[in-house]
Amino acid sequence: FEQIIKEISGLDAVSFQPGSGILGIYANAAIMKKYFQDKGENQRTQIITTVLSHPANAGAPHMKGFEVITLMPDDHGRYCLDQLRAVVSEKTAGLFITNPEETGVFNPLIKDFVCIVHKAGGLVSIDMADYNGMFGLVRAKELGADMCQFNLHKSFSSPHGSMGPGCAAECVRTEFEK
Repeated sequence: FEQIIKEISGLDAVSFQPGSGILGIYANAAIMKKYFQDKGENQRTQIITTVLSHPANAGAPHMKGFEVITLMPDDHGRYCLDQLRAVVSEKTAGLFITNPEETGVFNPLIKDFVCIVHKAGGLVSIDMADYNGMFGLVRAKELGADMCQFNLHKSFSSPHGSMGPGCAAECVRTEFEK
């Protein structure tokens, strides 16, 4: 199953240790925190997310001590790249975003979001919890994600209960594998 998840995500390493999708998001926040501490970039204290992302994409980084900045959609329910550019800074540790969003809509600007955050030196965690409609169309790697997570009770139809099936698939690029 690990090899299947690697192929589906396009990322290099998979862990099934997180006990739920939310814990997968938390694990990614912990990886991001440790990564910047190890690099001596302790000014990276902010995480950006969107209001249409799963609430855990704000909650998990907050629990790891990050300040969370939440972007709001415009009158058409979309996010503006200028809004993202306005909040990205040397304090940006990363972007935690659900795609497809909790509305079920795929964010067509996701690669632009990733590019803006990467140019600022931040990392990107894509929550691919509700990925069913995307299988075979796009992978986290092609979106530019540094890490992602799948909720196995959503994307793979395992039973839901007790915060999920007792497992999430957390995927990362090689440099975050440790």
